[in-house]
Amino acid sequence: MSKESEKQFGSAFEKVKAEIENRLKFVNHKIAILSNKGGVGKTTVAVNLAAAFVAFYGMDVALLDVDIHGPNVPKALGLSNVIPRVDEEKNVIYPAIVMPRLAVMSMYYMSKDDDPIVLRGPLKTSYISSILQATDWGRRDILIADCPPGTGDEILTFLQHVPSLDGILIVTAPDPLSELDVKKAINFGKMLEIEILGIIENMSYMKCPHCEEEIALFGESIGEELGDMFEVPFLGRLPFDPNISRSIKEDQKPFVLNYLDSPTAKEFEKVTKKILKSLTAKEKQTKT
Repeated sequence: MSKESEKQFGSAFEKVKAEIENRLKFVNHKIAILSNKGGVGKTTVAVNLAAAFVAFYGMDVALLDVDIHGPNVPKALGLSNVIPRVDEEKNVIYPAIVMPRLAVMSMYYMSKDDDPIVLRGPLKTSYISSILQATDWGRRDILIADCPPGTGDEILTFLQHVPSLDGILIVTAPDPLSELDVKKAINFGKMLEIEILGIIENMSYMKCPHCEEEIALFGESIGEELGDMFEVPFLGRLPFDPNISRSIKEDQKPFVLNYLDSPTAKEFEKVTKKILKSLTAKEKQTKT
């Protein structure tokens, strides 16, 4: 690439970032939720954290589904018939409103349920950039981005384009391979100079319905150990709870809203409290 081409590319990139910054200027905090591998329940965690911020703290939340090939956020929220509003004249997308305080945007709305989304890298980058440029979130306390597994095009585009990102949350599970996956996700964040807000261990245990004993379904918990090993905050252990999938399938509502007083919902509350504490501390540090 010639110096002139590099200059033009850099100028175009900065223009896109400026437009995205303008769209997000009324969003106070922005966090991305990552996992280096699939199957750890990252989307379930993202959806229920968003619901917890609304239910327990009365926050206005934006939930962005950055996963192009497996956009499951609307399905988890029962949003099949609630769609974003598009103003083609102004080139603005107004996200779907789940409830007065939770707004959602996802690739799910761009395709039929059973149709695979087949895109090469440059088109993925273009799609993510376009969504960020066009979506008007209004005033929101926090934006949560549910990113696809790994460290590919979608997440890289999101992290490089979003201004003033507060940091990354890493979701893992009690699995022998977790150490390697978490390390890769942490190093990815460091490479991009983005703060790692913490590690959340999902499906950490299941409580016996008869005796309340904790059963390690997928192996012993190692989340706290990983936090110590990589000097990253450990935010908590979330249980495997059959009511989470039941809530999605039967009630089409986030588990936290359906079982607000349950022990599992209280664990989500504890995690959100730690995240808020970290964000508040960071905000104070920035102002001083």
